[in-house]
Amino acid sequence: MEVETKTGMLRIEVETVTSDEEKMKEATTSKSKVEVDADSDSENFFPAGLGTKLGNGGIILVLFETPSGFALFAYDGVLLLLPNAIENIWIDFVFFERNMALNLRKFLEFKDKAAAINPVTGVNKALTRMILDNHVNDQKLAVGKPEYKEIIEKNLGILCLYDKTVMELMWGLKHCMNDLVPEEKMGLTKEDRLHMSEGLKIVLDRHGLSVEPEMVNQSIIEMACAVHCYDIAINKHSQNLRFAGEKLKKISEIDTDRWNLPTLATALRILCYPQEILPGNPLKAVFNRMVNAHRLRSWVLPELIHFVKEARNAYEAD
Repeated sequence: MEVETKTGMLRIEVETVTSDEEKMKEATTSKSKVEVDADSDSENFFPAGLGTKLGNGGIILVLFETPSGFALFAYDGVLLLLPNAIENIWIDFVFFERNMALNLRKFLEFKDKAAAINPVTGVNKALTRMILDNHVNDQKLAVGKPEYKEIIEKNLGILCLYDKTVMELMWGLKHCMNDLVPEEKMGLTKEDRLHMSEGLKIVLDRHGLSVEPEMVNQSIIEMACAVHCYDIAINKHSQNLRFAGEKLKKISEIDTDRWNLPTLATALRILCYPQEILPGNPLKAVFNRMVNAHRLRSWVLPELIHFVKEARNAYEAD
């Protein structure tokens, strides 16, 4: 994927960053976003039982409210249950991709959306038919408002999902609404638009960037996505490397506690494979990915800081 920066176009490759320029899978590839590099198939799997927990093999329905009606999507709900889902779901929607883990089932316009679903009359016939025609036994339905959860569960008997993770999904749907729901001709109002996702805020906070929701723009979203993907690539093997560092300390009394991960990976590579007798060894692969991801992040992060400063200046000028 390409991101426009102040110095030109940046191509973000985010699965494996290696010295021989092996391509990284895009951050928006839904089933690999948590495990960014795919050097081992054993590391890229869904924990057992998550699909069973949701029913229907993990495929849920999503009721998404648009300016003029409601859209119904099928979505891989297992993504909502993965570790660190709140941090990662939003990156699936930074750039519209037709291979997303969701597809549009139905869209209906309503002259009066308030009459389509409300606590007094429940769910009207048209919306009820849209949901039931696409629903299978035990399938869950994600909704964007707590009152919708209560109304649908009471009137249709369908178990609904509503929490912070679901709201990250709703943020993504709103962000890509024009592409995902082409029949929707109305745009989102300022009040309807969710400027800041929780996952985006986590990334900005991690790097010490103070951003008001009103400051968020596409440039900030795209660059934060790139930074987050490189964070994942750098930190994926952090636990194993720190463990190796502790072993090194016991053997040599070299204290690596304050070393950053690329430095630690470099030291371990030199100590373990000084002559690189085994060119395909796992430590070398980890080293290449981590060091190159660290190098790329060191270029991307200043770009993000630049866009945040621009947005801050514009925000304060208003």
